[in-house]
Amino acid sequence: MNNIALLRRVSLAAMLVAVVTGTISLFLLFTRPTDNKTLFIISVVALIIGLLLDRRAGKLEDRNAG
Repeated sequence: MNNIALLRRVSLAAMLVAVVTGTISLFLLFTRPTDNKTLFIISVVALIIGLLLDRRAGKLEDRNAG
Protein backbone atom coordinates (compact mmCIF):
# COMPACT_ATOMS: atom_id res chain seq x y z
CA MET A 1 0.00 0.00 0.00
CA ASN A 2 2.89 2.35 0.68
CA ASN A 3 4.02 2.29 -2.97
CA ILE A 4 0.53 3.19 -4.15
CA ALA A 5 0.34 6.13 -1.76
CA LEU A 6 3.76 7.34 -2.91
CA LEU A 7 2.73 7.06 -6.57
CA ARG A 8 -0.44 9.02 -5.85
CA ARG A 9 1.50 11.77 -4.05
CA VAL A 10 4.10 12.10 -6.81
CA SER A 11 1.32 12.07 -9.41
CA LEU A 12 -0.51 14.84 -7.57
CA ALA A 13 2.68 16.89 -7.31
CA ALA A 14 3.39 16.47 -11.03
CA MET A 15 -0.13 17.52 -11.94
CA LEU A 16 0.12 20.52 -9.63
CA VAL A 17 3.36 21.55 -11.35
CA ALA A 18 1.57 21.15 -14.70
CA VAL A 19 -1.31 23.38 -13.61
CA VAL A 20 0.94 26.09 -12.16
CA THR A 21 3.36 26.20 -15.09
CA GLY A 22 0.48 26.00 -17.56
CA THR A 23 -1.25 28.94 -15.90
CA ILE A 24 1.95 31.00 -15.91
CA SER A 25 2.60 30.04 -19.54
CA LEU A 26 -0.93 31.05 -20.54
CA PHE A 27 -0.62 34.36 -18.69
CA LEU A 28 2.71 35.12 -20.36
CA LEU A 29 1.28 34.18 -23.75
CA PHE A 30 -1.24 37.02 -23.54
CA THR A 31 0.92 39.59 -21.76
CA ARG A 32 4.32 39.10 -23.39
CA PRO A 33 4.23 37.13 -26.62
CA THR A 34 7.58 35.36 -26.96
CA ASP A 35 9.08 32.35 -28.68
CA ASN A 36 10.17 30.80 -25.37
CA LYS A 37 8.14 27.61 -24.94
CA THR A 38 10.00 26.27 -21.89
CA LEU A 39 7.13 26.65 -19.41
CA PHE A 40 4.68 25.11 -21.86
CA ILE A 41 6.96 22.11 -22.40
CA ILE A 42 7.43 21.68 -18.64
CA SER A 43 3.67 21.82 -18.19
CA VAL A 44 2.98 19.17 -20.82
CA VAL A 45 5.72 16.84 -19.57
CA ALA A 46 4.58 17.18 -15.94
CA LEU A 47 0.98 16.47 -16.94
CA ILE A 48 1.98 13.35 -18.87
CA ILE A 49 4.12 12.11 -15.97
CA GLY A 50 1.29 12.76 -13.52
CA LEU A 51 -1.26 10.92 -15.65
CA LEU A 52 1.05 7.94 -16.19
CA LEU A 53 1.84 7.63 -12.48
CA ASP A 54 -1.84 7.91 -11.59
CA ARG A 55 -2.68 5.20 -14.10
CA ARG A 56 0.06 2.96 -12.67
CA ALA A 57 -1.22 3.49 -9.13
CA GLY A 58 -4.74 2.59 -10.29
CA LYS A 59 -3.50 -0.65 -11.83
CA LEU A 60 -1.65 -1.53 -8.61
CA GLU A 61 -4.80 -0.87 -6.58
CA ASP A 62 -6.86 -3.07 -8.90
CA ARG A 63 -4.31 -5.88 -8.65
CA ASN A 64 -4.25 -5.68 -4.84
CA ALA A 65 -8.05 -5.55 -4.56
CA GLY A 66 -8.59 -8.73 -6.60
